[in-house]
Amino acid sequence: MIMHEQVVEKIYTLQAPLVREVDNFIDFLMMRYLKINGAQNDLSPETMTQFAIAGGAFDWLLDPAEKDIYSEEDGEPI
Repeated sequence: MIMHEQVVEKIYTLQAPLVREVDNFIDFLMMRYLKINGAQNDLSPETMTQFAIAGGAFDWLLDPAEKDIYSEEDGEPI
């Protein structure tokens, strides 16, 4: 069995919170690898957004407690 399959099998045994941590760590490793190899500037904004989404940066938007805390009248016009 190759290393990838062994890792995937281990991931399947984890509960959801740990899977999220593994996913975040994979994103961290990928970004560190890209930075070390000088490729961080080669990523498109779309790719960076996908990294942020995959890493959970926008998960708070799905939280029902966050719904309707702000309205069009909040804040100041730019």
